[in-house]
Amino acid sequence: MNALLEQFVIEARELVNEASDELLALERLPGDQQRIDVVFRAFHTLKGGAAIADLPDMTQLLHVGEDLLSALRGRKLPCTSDIINALLACVDQVGHWLADIETTGRLPDLAAERAAVLAADLRRFLPRSSVETAVRADSEFDWAARIIADDPALSAKAGHGAIVAIAYDPQPNCFFDGDNPLGLLRKVPQLVFLDVRARSPWPDLQKINPFACNLAFRALTLASRHDVGQVFRYIPDQVRIAEIARGSDSSAAARERSSRDLARKILAAQRTLLAAPCPEKEFFGRLGAAIEVAKNVLRFAGAEGGAARIEAVRAEATSARNADVVLRVLDQLLSSAASDWSKADSVHDTEGAPAGELPATRTLRIEEAKVDRRLDVAGELIVAKNTMNDLAARIGAELGEVEIARAVRNQTAVIDRLVGQTHHSAVQLRMVPLAQAFRRLPRVVRDVSHELGKQAAITMKGEDIEADKSVVDAIFEPLLHVLRNALDHGIEPPEGRRAAGKPEQAEITLGAFRHGEHIVIELGDDGRGIDPAAVRRKAREQSLIGEEEARELSDDQAIQLVFAEGLSTAAQVSQVSGRGVGLAAVRATVERLGGAVGVASQSGRGTTVRLTLPLSMAFMRIMTIHAGGEVFGVPIEAIAETVRLPRAHILQIKNGEAFVLRDRIVPTCRLDRLLDLPNVGICDRDNDALILVTDAGGQTAGLEIDSIGERLDVVVKPMQGLLAEVQDYAGTTMLGNGRVLLVLNLGAVLQ
Repeated sequence: MNALLEQFVIEARELVNEASDELLALERLPGDQQRIDVVFRAFHTLKGGAAIADLPDMTQLLHVGEDLLSALRGRKLPCTSDIINALLACVDQVGHWLADIETTGRLPDLAAERAAVLAADLRRFLPRSSVETAVRADSEFDWAARIIADDPALSAKAGHGAIVAIAYDPQPNCFFDGDNPLGLLRKVPQLVFLDVRARSPWPDLQKINPFACNLAFRALTLASRHDVGQVFRYIPDQVRIAEIARGSDSSAAARERSSRDLARKILAAQRTLLAAPCPEKEFFGRLGAAIEVAKNVLRFAGAEGGAARIEAVRAEATSARNADVVLRVLDQLLSSAASDWSKADSVHDTEGAPAGELPATRTLRIEEAKVDRRLDVAGELIVAKNTMNDLAARIGAELGEVEIARAVRNQTAVIDRLVGQTHHSAVQLRMVPLAQAFRRLPRVVRDVSHELGKQAAITMKGEDIEADKSVVDAIFEPLLHVLRNALDHGIEPPEGRRAAGKPEQAEITLGAFRHGEHIVIELGDDGRGIDPAAVRRKAREQSLIGEEEARELSDDQAIQLVFAEGLSTAAQVSQVSGRGVGLAAVRATVERLGGAVGVASQSGRGTTVRLTLPLSMAFMRIMTIHAGGEVFGVPIEAIAETVRLPRAHILQIKNGEAFVLRDRIVPTCRLDRLLDLPNVGICDRDNDALILVTDAGGQTAGLEIDSIGERLDVVVKPMQGLLAEVQDYAGTTMLGNGRVLLVLNLGAVLQ
């Protein structure tokens, strides 16, 4: 895939997402003209980009969609759900084609047929306009045959070949679509005949609308049908082209046209070269080569003025180390006729820019691998910083409070601060808004609720909160599972909601907020809620819990079982959910990311699922702990508190142990036993127990440890190879003394 097509795919995905979001919002507020304008601009920009990328099937489909949106803008037809469905189908197809382009570098073989079907579906909504009342007598191009027969000179030019006939009927609102009928006809090469007529009788002068096009054009050209089709490729539905009779192409005019066509292709190639990503050390060489080639080809085409314009911006591009000013000149040349290339247009776009105004915010696209490499280097700096801290402590211990020890300690503090800033800036490069995951969910609500015959709407907040890209990418699937379960199991059908005194349209809320170094995402509905008794019954039937355990579970503990593998309270399996794997997959994904999941529900009031996730997958604040003769790291956020209490306060309750903390019973266990360590410590009843209290895993529990070490800022590497499936560990990090430290995933340990 070339650089031009790659850039188009990147920008087109953003436009597809924008159009889809606005169409869903438009369905809720059909009369919102501002949203119609946004969708129209997205379609218009997509169409232009597809045309530049030479994707005619996509261009044709988007143009018909643009026509339909233009009619909506002009209030010529109401914005109905059927129209929204047709436009969404168009947007979805463009999204699928973009995926095909990323994979194969081109549209699929059946793109033309698919585009024709969708375009026909869009056209059926268009109002019947005066275009249909245009003269149909010339649909067979009888007029072209008559003109050729009446003009012997034209027949002589045609010789034994074919002349191409053009029937061009612009839409009345073509000016507002950015079309220039006369400008297009000027671009038709080797034009030998042109007839301009009124499409319909002219009204009185006082009633003429100067912003509506009432013209129809008939033309003949000696150029090929392909060349003519390229001129009108943006408006294939407004023009009809046919080959009548074409003569020899050996004239001087044909040779001149051929040379200018070649010049245009070479200029376009230089533009593609300059727009492609370029290593800094190669920039000046690439810039100089492209400018020299462009100048030479312009001189070859007889456009000395165009060559001078290219040379005039060389110094500015070189000093700025940026090719934008050269690209603007090339764009102006490529968008104009070859005969205009020598005109001395200004290349500086200063129109409408007040003096002293600050430039707009600029963005730079960077490959993800480069960002990851910088993050790795920043992580290595943290390891080196921890080593310096360890050395500073050893120097202080061996030399005491001498001047050199204080100097080392002071410089270590400076390095500590700088490394922290460096790592923070590296982490920020990977931070993206949650909107990237949230924005696809309204479409899911719309489609699934229609499929189930239910009514539901979703409101979102907090989508501007940022998190690590890997977290945002991974969280969509869990949210999708939770959302589909809410729509299928949680929300009642309209008749059930009416009987319960609820509005027929259910409300789904999706919100996010920051909590320390974590983000919390809550997805709630106002449906029927979860029945704890039904969960207990299903869990017993599927042997997930025993009879006695089921009786002892509180309602809150019982509903947490919905995340168990294979458990489902659905009466039957549907296409949406009901197999008992969705919520189990949610829990597995969230815990793999180092987070936790929980659910709260009230019968008849609704259900809320809470996902707690780390802001960053790489950077973590931990506390080192000792258990069973080993040292482990524990995320600070997973520690609610640490308590030291006499062992007599730890009570035996059936097969486990527990203690009372502020009038609440907290189950506890030795960490070395949970991890099945070889050197399990022996409880000394005379010494107090040191217990780490955690809320990981969705419930409060205590872990008895031997001692607590230091707090560290570390970069955690995920487990790899054979250890990748071990859930008890969040990853590994390097200590200052060179030792590898295992960081625990307390949620998985407590399971």
